[in-house]
Amino acid sequence: MTGLATALADKPQQTAAILCAVLVALRRIDLALAKVPGEIPKLSVAALVGLFVYLRNNGLAFGGKFATAALKYIALAAFGTYLADLAAHFYQRLFKGLPPGPVPMPLVGSLHLMIKQTDPDGAPLIHRVTGDMLKDYGPIYGMYLGSYYTVIIGKPDIAKEAFVTKGLTTSDRCAMQSHGGHHVPSMFIATRDGQGIAMSTGRYWRKVRTALETNISRQAPAERNAPIVMREVESFVCAVRNECQIGDGTIGSLTGQLKRESMNIATTLLFSTRFGRDLPEDFQVLKHSVEYIFKNLSSGNASDMIPVFRAVPSPFLREFQRVVTKRDEVLGRIIKEHRQKYDDLKKAGQMKERSDCRDLVDQFFMDQDAGQLTADELHVVVWDILFAMTDTSASTNEWLVYYLVSYPEVQRKVHEEIDREIGHERLPTLADRERLPYFWAVIKEIMRIRTISPVLAPHYCSKDTQLSDGKGNKYTLPTGTAIFVNAWSMALDEELWGPDAKEFRPERWLEDERNKGLDLHGKEERASTEHYKYIPFSLGQRNCPGYSFAKVVTFMQAVTIAQCFEWKLSEKGKNSKLVKDGKLDLQEFWGLTIMPHRHGDEGLIAATIRPAAALANPLPGDFGALVAEDRILEGVGASDRTAAVDVPLKEVPSRKITATELAKHNTESSCWIAHQGVVYDATKWLPDHPGGAAQILDVAGRDATREFNDVGHSDTALKTLAGLAIGRLVA
Repeated sequence: MTGLATALADKPQQTAAILCAVLVALRRIDLALAKVPGEIPKLSVAALVGLFVYLRNNGLAFGGKFATAALKYIALAAFGTYLADLAAHFYQRLFKGLPPGPVPMPLVGSLHLMIKQTDPDGAPLIHRVTGDMLKDYGPIYGMYLGSYYTVIIGKPDIAKEAFVTKGLTTSDRCAMQSHGGHHVPSMFIATRDGQGIAMSTGRYWRKVRTALETNISRQAPAERNAPIVMREVESFVCAVRNECQIGDGTIGSLTGQLKRESMNIATTLLFSTRFGRDLPEDFQVLKHSVEYIFKNLSSGNASDMIPVFRAVPSPFLREFQRVVTKRDEVLGRIIKEHRQKYDDLKKAGQMKERSDCRDLVDQFFMDQDAGQLTADELHVVVWDILFAMTDTSASTNEWLVYYLVSYPEVQRKVHEEIDREIGHERLPTLADRERLPYFWAVIKEIMRIRTISPVLAPHYCSKDTQLSDGKGNKYTLPTGTAIFVNAWSMALDEELWGPDAKEFRPERWLEDERNKGLDLHGKEERASTEHYKYIPFSLGQRNCPGYSFAKVVTFMQAVTIAQCFEWKLSEKGKNSKLVKDGKLDLQEFWGLTIMPHRHGDEGLIAATIRPAAALANPLPGDFGALVAEDRILEGVGASDRTAAVDVPLKEVPSRKITATELAKHNTESSCWIAHQGVVYDATKWLPDHPGGAAQILDVAGRDATREFNDVGHSDTALKTLAGLAIGRLVA
């Protein structure tokens, strides 16, 4: 670096020529690598080799007439090549129909423009930047992101033409995929080069998508799975209810509980298994993998966009590979264990046809046995389902809570409608969706103003494709062009939604005639082309394959969350710098999906239990607290409550004890047990316990509610235990 600084000071023009030569030569190599790996222009090789030899022999000192002359000609040739590239680019724009767009810079193209706006973590807010550029270049424009030519679409008529009318030629998921191309490094690692549902193409993609739609996504199977969703929703209600009961109403694990709920829905459908309050390492690994990949897969890895950088070791890709390897170890082991049970059932004659399958993975095993899926493909398909179902619905409902907190008048109207149409004597069902037009408008408005997938997943042209801008101009997108639809920009477009497009106003869905019939569409035909302005589940052939089930999950989760709790700011939240005029900071964070600031994990959110929350029943391993007057009466169900320890809430010490801390006390010298949300130090009780010390030690260090209630205890025993309370168990 010192030598470079000296050279810039002493010989600025020659040094600039060298740097220009390097950038342009790399650009030429990069363009070739992006299109046809291995085909490197001779000029670029000569430029780099000559430059390397010269710098090796002479450093950055410009001695030697031959070296200086050679370098000058290399620099001039390289710069001439760049000018030729620009000339070719403008020729294509003027005479071959390329859309308008910014002039590409050497090597980076227009990547430098993407960092004009960033989120608080420093990640580029690509949806906002590309949305602003629509104002400069029109409703369709093109640019080089590194070495990949990319087109951005910002109007519904063009989006429909690109992905619906001409979807057959725009459904690839990576450049040149239909012609043997490969995914960029991070996507290559995450999907094993485009296996699974999300990033594959052709016959394989259609085969896997059909299998998924048959078993989950179509309306009938989606609605049949509603009871699975509701059980997990009740589990979430029990967890939040417990936090409200043992403290001042502050919720400290909203994000985690929402993700546990969503992941449990996925694992139940896939493996017939779920996770309760005590989350094992496997759950933590999968949860971390989902969060890490969602956050980092689209956050900006230089070698994804600039292929020549792939020759340089990347700490980002090393860490990415480590996370994916750990993910695959855990998921592979779970699949292997499930396969063993499947094979045992098959040998016993209990797995003959699809109706015998325990879950979706069993059906995939049948496809594998029939030669329709390889082991790798099955693995990635399972991950795709787990990945998609865990984050998107959890993020949507987290946004819901934050908007209800920030707009109390909207929450009041939601509660009035739910109380009027459903009441407090039962929990919601899927049939209630038609009875709750205002609440459904709130959900649609949240999914509009905070479009979860703001630029959708990339599409690529498998053939030259012509699109119109709606103003009489026609543009040709060459084979291999990436296409992004800026769904975020369309959802906030004042021409499409009115002058208050950037405001949160659910009434627009009930009052504006232009929005009549506009719903959470998937493959359904829209009432008008303008209705493609709202595409939360994408559109065309590559729309979300699970959208029917996603609508079931979104409604059941959201309406129950709204019915059972009143959401508000905690005392900490009222004094937080992230709250202004009673409204939370609703800044989005970039990832594959946009995510809110985790207010719910920072103690800024509180909840008041509403009467319907008492109707939610816990599942095995969950919290099961119910409040009756001022007392904790916890149990798994009504039949268990006769055996409950009646502990006045005011007499339970305020100390909060985690499951991790509880687990450390499982010996005779320190024996703690948890029962109905209260932790007891039973060490002194061991010698006098009627069933013997071993009976307590068997459940020491964990929640013993079920075992305790199953045994039955005398009033004396219950009073003795009540006197041993030391704190409250928290998630």
